[in-house]
Amino acid sequence: SFPADKKKGGGEPLNETASMSHFPTWQRVGGGLVVRGSHHLLLSPRRHAMAELRGLMDQLFLPPTLFYSTADSSKGEVMAAKAQQVLSQDLPVNVHLVTLEAVGSRSLLVRLGHQFAVGEDPEWSGEVEVDLKQLLAAFEVSACEELNLSANQLWAEQQAKKIRWKSSGSGDSAGERGQGEAGGCQVRLTAMQIKTFLLHL
Repeated sequence: SFPADKKKGGGEPLNETASMSHFPTWQRVGGGLVVRGSHHLLLSPRRHAMAELRGLMDQLFLPPTLFYSTADSSKGEVMAAKAQQVLSQDLPVNVHLVTLEAVGSRSLLVRLGHQFAVGEDPEWSGEVEVDLKQLLAAFEVSACEELNLSANQLWAEQQAKKIRWKSSGSGDSAGERGQGEAGGCQVRLTAMQIKTFLLHL
């Protein structure tokens, strides 16, 4: 049990079970839950430590999740035909493909995220560009629209409606970030930034 801590868990045994009985008895029911974990120790030069850590984090916490559907569904037709080769080229080391989802039969929802914070790595914390048409060439992308993070509004429309607060600081960083431009499907990401796009096929 925990040491005394002013009744905030003190004296409570660590015997978590599968469930509990109903009020008013509140008795634990079922076998005890077993928690297992693993530790990973990285022995890296300080200069390269975050680069190795970020890659390992993705492998451990965000492994690819596969979803299947019948080929005759509207979403299945888009994905099934292109399943052999989803990405036409490797992503930069500092870019993570957060979302790739079919929306109807002729669109894809794509989120890209920058992996590193400012100053975390001398090479990979910098700005990076990705061409969505080249990255997803197998889908023959015709146009790209940037959406807000929750994908329910065009990013430009959200910015137009945004309240502009007067500040003595350095300005409105969200408004100044640009819309990933360099041409519609050319995405520019800065440190720790996530952008969402609707791709028309």
